[in-house]
Amino acid sequence: MQSQNVYYNGLTLQDIWLTEHGVIKVNHPLNLTNNDPYMFNEEFFYAPEQLRPPENSIHLNHHKSEVYQLGLVLLRCCNLEDERSFYDGDRVNQSVIGELLLKAATKYDEGFINTLIAILREKPEERPRWNELENVIVNSVAATNRKKS
Repeated sequence: MQSQNVYYNGLTLQDIWLTEHGVIKVNHPLNLTNNDPYMFNEEFFYAPEQLRPPENSIHLNHHKSEVYQLGLVLLRCCNLEDERSFYDGDRVNQSVIGELLLKAATKYDEGFINTLIAILREKPEERPRWNELENVIVNSVAATNRKKS
């Protein structure tokens, strides 16, 4: 999607699919139609820069915003928290995100948590793009495996 410059601008839980082989996939936004029942779902996940765009928002990287949205979707699934708790008015409440990451760390593998930390960085320039995400996951898992051995 990134190579085709296609983006969601509002990733939801229904956009994330887990295949029978354990592969996480993101539904392509052009596959959605107005007949899809979840098109009007009120459950949305936004990156900090989407809620409070920088003054020069023409340089907003939608793909990095969507990586953050994926992190919020995964964090919600890990903790079964209402996504509204992620926000404080028109801001992402990073302290709540931090608390939920700590809570998730008691239940999930360190490599997975390190991946979440990397994709939930507040500043977009510190966050990976979609095409960099696989490397982040591989590196996080490798670092965890090195610690175990």
